[in-house]
Amino acid sequence: MRHIRGEKGSDYTNSLVAGMLAGLISAKLDRSTSRRNAISLYLFSRALQYGTVWVFERWASRQQTEDDKLRSRWMKRAHSVDVVSATRRKLEREAVEEAGVEPRVNWDAEWNADTKMDTEPEWNPQTTISWSTTVEPSLETKREARRSHFVRSAIHWARSYAPAALMTFSVTVITYVLVFHVESMPTGYVHLLFKSSGFDALYPGKAALVFKAVAQKMAESTTGKFTIPDGMPTKQFVSQIPFGDTLAKSFDDHIHHNTLTCGLFHPSTTSCALGMANSFSRGFPFAMKMYVPLNIAVQVMFKRGIILKDPMSVLLKIIKSSTRSSAFFALMSMAILQAPCIFRNMLGRDTVLGYIAGGIFGGLAVLTEVRSRHIELGMYCFLRALQMAWNVGIKKGMWSNVRHGEVMMLSASMAVLMSIFQNDPTTFTLTYRSIITRVFGKN
Repeated sequence: MRHIRGEKGSDYTNSLVAGMLAGLISAKLDRSTSRRNAISLYLFSRALQYGTVWVFERWASRQQTEDDKLRSRWMKRAHSVDVVSATRRKLEREAVEEAGVEPRVNWDAEWNADTKMDTEPEWNPQTTISWSTTVEPSLETKREARRSHFVRSAIHWARSYAPAALMTFSVTVITYVLVFHVESMPTGYVHLLFKSSGFDALYPGKAALVFKAVAQKMAESTTGKFTIPDGMPTKQFVSQIPFGDTLAKSFDDHIHHNTLTCGLFHPSTTSCALGMANSFSRGFPFAMKMYVPLNIAVQVMFKRGIILKDPMSVLLKIIKSSTRSSAFFALMSMAILQAPCIFRNMLGRDTVLGYIAGGIFGGLAVLTEVRSRHIELGMYCFLRALQMAWNVGIKKGMWSNVRHGEVMMLSASMAVLMSIFQNDPTTFTLTYRSIITRVFGKN
């Protein structure tokens, strides 16, 4: 590309075209459609992530430049006004001394204060700057200052909380699909969710039927009220709903819940609070079994030297990290499955918003995790949410699969990633940059 376009050609364009061709050729060489779909979806999510970061950082840099220009104009104006004021005070002092009148102020202190220009006045155009005089900012300066303050706050919020917002959005989408379109989810992923949350222990091998039954009842009902008549055991009522013969086996013969959905989501107890506690206690041990070996492997692979020098601190770090991550996972599972009970009790009926709220609370559980892990967790869930939303759209007839669409997506994603890697590699996180450098090397 450089040979064809010459030195004047933009390296962004060169790497963009090269990445697009590399993605196109590699996708066509792989004959496995399922593997192409998985790889293209992963690379698309990464291209979306780092492409957004690249655009955001360039915008933030431009805003910072404009803010610096505004600050510079304000400092020059404040400085010039105060110099004039200092000169005026000096002339007044000399006139008083010539007249032989006792001064009413300490002129030396005033003069020193007026002429002390080593430190800049505080940058705050919303108020006044007062050394020897008051500088009232113009209406235009105040307007620009308010805009600058808003932009700085937005940049700070995005850098701090955008990953958590992405996680919340993704988990909300996953929750919606799980409750109302569970058949659109990958089978393996559904089994993993049920097993890791402990929900599969309540309905061994049949947990998906709970969500199919709830979705069907919600579609048939106009009120969302599924009250179980007084004196009727929940088991008897459940046996009358879709898939009820299978689900009723998980209920005690004499237990009675107020509503059907409460019974389905915590069949062993009538208390919603106790159901939440049971959900947390089922999810936490499974998460510990997953996170403890993972954290041990990370320490052994990357921090072998520290293990030999200070094994106790490494052990405490593993325990702390595993406990924190397991608490996040158990809280997320609990919120998705049990938080709708809160809205059900408040409103007296089931609503779609109640289940969406469960997804929102589940996503916000990421705030208990270390902030550096928010973006990776958010991107993993976003990848799944993207896939599920696409499947639901196909099911509803909103769109259809595009022939060789995964090839085009892979090619476009490689173009974006290679363009950023070639020209602004610091946009990538350190871990991802080291991996992609190991694969492609340094140009």
